[in-house]
Amino acid sequence: VSDDSEKRLRYLTKIVASLMASSRHPDTYKKPVVILLEEPDTVNAFAAPGGFVFVTTGMLNFIENEDELAFVLAHEIAHIELDHGLNAIKQNEGSKIFNDATKNGSEAFFSAFQNFAENGYSEKLESEADIRGAEIASNLGYDIAQGFKVIQRLEKVTGRAHGTGYPQDRKLNLERNVATVEVKNEFIEFRKNRYKSAILE
Repeated sequence: VSDDSEKRLRYLTKIVASLMASSRHPDTYKKPVVILLEEPDTVNAFAAPGGFVFVTTGMLNFIENEDELAFVLAHEIAHIELDHGLNAIKQNEGSKIFNDATKNGSEAFFSAFQNFAENGYSEKLESEADIRGAEIASNLGYDIAQGFKVIQRLEKVTGRAHGTGYPQDRKLNLERNVATVEVKNEFIEFRKNRYKSAILE
């Protein structure tokens, strides 16, 4: 692992740990496992039961500041907090994951879960994760308006396999269900510089 990757991973782990501490089960995931995937052409992040959070280098290069990152990661942490992935595995939605695993082993299991995390959640569950994730990030002082911006950019990325379950208008859904707290621009800029130093330099 390169020094740059170690630096990024340390930074990501701190952000994830802070977000998990702001969740409803802070004692459950005191030591999150954050895995940085060297996939510069893939813009994605997803979470797995047990406190595992995966982020691609493509996502890090796509995101513009720490507030956007916090929104994206908080969405994934909300899936964990709300037991979306675990419940899916328990139910029929998870059967394909285990079918692939029995055929091709652990790599197939990981690939199948990644595919499920991208495309397998219903609109209701994705809406819940958006709302709860925004609440988690906002509780730590992050600017939810930055989350709106990253959503809109993600939806415009050409060729991105955007999950079919997302609400038709994620921004409107959030505006209706999450109180927006004004955040001073100086705080956003400070975190933006911190993100640039840890991730982009």
